[in-house]
Amino acid sequence: MKRTNATILREFGPFPGVEQVNGVTYDG
Repeated sequence: MKRTNATILREFGPFPGVEQVNGVTYDG
């Protein structure tokens, strides 16, 4: 898995209203 520079606010969640996150798909 490649890693690219990104703005990580919380290390792969948990995001508000999301219990499980598979991969990183965040539009916001």
